[in-house]
Amino acid sequence: QHVIIWCITHPPFSKWSGGFDGITISAPTFWGFAFHSHTSWFYVSVIFMWALIFFAKNIGRTKPGRNFVAVRDSDLAAEVLGINIFYYKLIAFFLSGVFAGIAGSLFAPYIVRIAPENFGMDKSIWYLGMLIVGGSGSVVGAIAGVIFIRLLLELTVIFGPTIQVIPVVGSYLANYLGGIVFGTVVIMFLIFEPRGINHRWTIFKSSYRLHPFSY
Repeated sequence: QHVIIWCITHPPFSKWSGGFDGITISAPTFWGFAFHSHTSWFYVSVIFMWALIFFAKNIGRTKPGRNFVAVRDSDLAAEVLGINIFYYKLIAFFLSGVFAGIAGSLFAPYIVRIAPENFGMDKSIWYLGMLIVGGSGSVVGAIAGVIFIRLLLELTVIFGPTIQVIPVVGSYLANYLGGIVFGTVVIMFLIFEPRGINHRWTIFKSSYRLHPFSY
């Protein structure tokens, strides 16, 4: 990530990326309608989000999707079964690039200005933490992780002023409360539930389905 940021901030790529100053994105238009407000662009993003969720959920039911799972679980076993490891890893990388590209194209008009500081290492750590909390390898887990972490951050904003009254360390804790809570939650999940919220949800569904004979 640092290498990519260095490349886009130095010649020859800086003449296209705008270097450290970045580039300004104008409001997108569709059939003469300009999406100037965040609200209108939010609805566009929601449409794309549901379309991508539908695609991601259904690709797991196809033969390539099952091969993806086999390669993820065990390279050696997948290769013994005749699956082309390199091919499916390449396809997985391509699909992740497509998803990231669509997300970036939706994110750019929202923040108006694209610059290197918008994509620092801290952002990558936050996104990785959301996957850990939600449960990697599942669409439901990715969504659950984002919702859970965002709700926690909103709570830190609400309770931040209350913590400031603590003597000596109150202001420090209030300023970094979001990061402290985030780090603590990720560590707790890694210790007690490394498979994330999605695994807990799967267990709950299984026990509920078998109720009252959950054993």
